Amino acid sequence: TLQVGGKAEFMSDASFNSNLFVAGDVSFNSNLNVTNETILESTLQIGGIAEFVSDASLNSNLLVAGDVSFNSNLNVTNQTVLESTIQVGGVAEFLSDASFNSNLLVAGDVSFNSNLNVTNETVLGSTLKVVGVAEFVSDASFNSNLLVAGDVSFNSKLNVIEQTILES
Repeated sequence: TLQVGGKAEFMSDASFNSNLFVAGDVSFNSNLNVTNETILESTLQIGGIAEFVSDASLNSNLLVAGDVSFNSNLNVTNQTVLESTIQVGGVAEFLSDASFNSNLLVAGDVSFNSNLNVTNETVLGSTLKVVGVAEFVSDASFNSNLLVAGDVSFNSKLNVIEQTILES
């Protein structure tokens, strides 16, 4: 057993062929190189930048107090929950279905390059313009005037309940 009552200074390398136990703080004034696995059993505090040269695996939660920047892709395997506003600076592309369980508000024009299927009532707050043919598979109700600029053809009966005025 070597016991040193004061400061011990080594002018060259010091080799310990077994464990090193330190009761107080340890300070390194230069690099710390660890060859094998390192286990820290309490909080790790880093005062500067932490740089990982290879992959970093976190087997539990990751809590970040400030902003997070990714300079490449972000791949998420399971469900992602965003609890506030999401802003996309470029194109948002959904490779599968997108479900919106509340309102969808769009500030500009909307283009659909295929069919639009609406299950329940649809309310349009302004003019409906149809460039092609409008086909009604069931009844069509017009609760005010019907103005037709061109010819009208009825392929079956025309029933009129009240007064009818025909002008030529």
